[in-house]
Amino acid sequence: RPGLKQAPGFFSNEDRIGHFFPVNATETTLEEIVHHETTHQIAYYAMPAKGNPTALPHFWAWEGLAAYFESVENKDGKVLIGNPNQLRLRTCREAVAKVAHVPWKDFVMGTQREMSGRYPQAAGMIHFLMNAKKGAYREKLAAYLKIVHEASAQADTFEKVFGVKPEEMEPEWIAYVKGLK
Repeated sequence: RPGLKQAPGFFSNEDRIGHFFPVNATETTLEEIVHHETTHQIAYYAMPAKGNPTALPHFWAWEGLAAYFESVENKDGKVLIGNPNQLRLRTCREAVAKVAHVPWKDFVMGTQREMSGRYPQAAGMIHFLMNAKKGAYREKLAAYLKIVHEASAQADTFEKVFGVKPEEMEPEWIAYVKGLK
């Protein structure tokens, strides 16, 4: 397919496996790329796609989940995730500090095509939804991811699942990201 060989990897809903290409010009490491695409593959089998979720709004969440899992690391014999200094999360922190992020009301409406260059913010948003308030949003995030991957997301899916409009949650996220060290 056109354009795919420019990416260092991708997961295909068609053959249900990850594909990797030897692309030299990438900021992410091979290990991070494998973590990203493997997350897509595992998530696909946990919540199989119905239809084409990539063309619908809210697909940012699936890319954010995979980008968040790029941060998996083995440190002192422990497997950790969510290091705020990992490339995507560090880039998100920098964008928030410069007020250079996309407003949530616009961001959540993104399809896969609109994700180019936005993976850091998606990773930061998932980090927040996974970890803020000791995981208080985690169950709702799982429900949201399921709706998105079932290709049944509508314009108001975020609000229906989380109980608030995206722009109402954004200030809490900004404070959370600014507090990451």
